Amino acid sequence: MEAITYNSPSILIVDDNPINAKLLSYWCTKWGYLSEIVLSGKAALNKAASTDYTLAIMDILLPDISGIDVCKELTSYQPNLEVVFQSGLSEEEFRSMDGGGHYFLQKPYYPNKMEEIVDFIFQKHAIKIFA
Repeated sequence: MEAITYNSPSILIVDDNPINAKLLSYWCTKWGYLSEIVLSGKAALNKAASTDYTLAIMDILLPDISGIDVCKELTSYQPNLEVVFQSGLSEEEFRSMDGGGHYFLQKPYYPNKMEEIVDFIFQKHAIKIFA
């Protein structure tokens, strides 16, 4: 299949731990997707103000703004944005925080679990980028 190119990344990774963010970006690249990393909620809002993303992979417990609040604001002006939350919280704690109907993975998780979710989302949007 022919590669599809885009002028901007398709995945926004939001995690205040730079090692986790870089590792996740590496996996995304390995799976054939473009990604961009930001390390705070404010940076995510600033970046998404000028770039449309298909997917955001977001830590919930960020130092400045909760990932859930960032998600609510992002999806208010990017309504088709899909969000995968990742956190050390349990799923019950996440749902009690009004995390909505987005995807959730409890840390630690196997990379193939994230890959399944990312592939599913991009198949829905038909925007797979082949490496």
